[in-house]
Amino acid sequence: MSESSCHRAEVLINHYLDDELTAEEAKELSAHLKACAACRKEFAEARAVELLLGGVAAEPPPPSDAQSKPEAPPKQGTDGQPNKDTPQSMQAV
Repeated sequence: MSESSCHRAEVLINHYLDDELTAEEAKELSAHLKACAACRKEFAEARAVELLLGGVAAEPPPPSDAQSKPEAPPKQGTDGQPNKDTPQSMQAV
């Protein structure tokens, strides 16, 4: 198969995986996969990964630690004394 038709098939495989394939594109992809062993392999591998991941990719990522934890106040003020806003348990002894 030509490189351009295989590239087109790769695009269509991604559309298929994203459930965005039109009926015409489905026919085009099916015909290409019947004729191209390399793209059949790519399609099978992509489907296997999708099945392994399940719905994992559909969920938004959790917030990073930096976004989810409030910044702790400094343990000492600029004068070297414990910061009055710092809880007693966090103050240096």
